Amino acid sequence: GSLSTGMGGNQSSVCQVCGAGSFSQLPGATTCVTCSAGTYGNGTGLSACAVCSPGSFTSIPGQTECSGCSAGSFSTGAGQRLCAACAPGSFSSSPGQTACAACA
Repeated sequence: GSLSTGMGGNQSSVCQVCGAGSFSQLPGATTCVTCSAGTYGNGTGLSACAVCSPGSFTSIPGQTECSGCSAGSFSTGAGQRLCAACAPGSFSSSPGQTACAACA
């Protein structure tokens, strides 16, 4: 994804590549779109943002990577903005978990 903001461009050098954490889907775009929470853009010139995998999240738009859920929390689906805390009687001892285990 790239964009051009100026009038009268006469060569491809007027096109600017969208930075990491953003994308441009359409040819001829005049703005880049910031990746939303739950997604990330880890490169430049992207045409779409990637969705965070289960066990990870991004709560702030424009991120270049997802963070793993911390120990004691989890996320079950892709594209999560937050991780959920393990309920009483369960736990997750390592980061990036998609479920909590029941206490024995």
